[in-house]
Amino acid sequence: MPSVLIVESEEPLVRLMSWFLIEAGFEVTAVKDAYTALERFPASRPDVIIVNTHLPEPAKRDYIERWRAATRDAKVLDVVDAAPSAPSGADAVLRLPFHADTLIETVQNLISAGK
Repeated sequence: MPSVLIVESEEPLVRLMSWFLIEAGFEVTAVKDAYTALERFPASRPDVIIVNTHLPEPAKRDYIERWRAATRDAKVLDVVDAAPSAPSGADAVLRLPFHADTLIETVQNLISAGK
């Protein structure tokens, strides 16, 4: 079963994304911040990391680079509230609000691209 790690501090959004992904057959783990994700990342070995943080772009890029250093297999989906001012280094970007099918399709495409 493909796995997804959601990095998100807003519980309603975590519940919503988790529900969509679980219904689509993904195993989902969620953490509230990028630091916790970095600590748990090697143990959880997700196929996709969904990150929606309020970090400034340089800090977000730093965390994405650290996740990439831990493994080259996981893909990163950056969920943003507004168009990013600079590239975060993620494999894909999804702007809020989005349709459930768009989230699922994007995650599936990232996993397919990693195989």
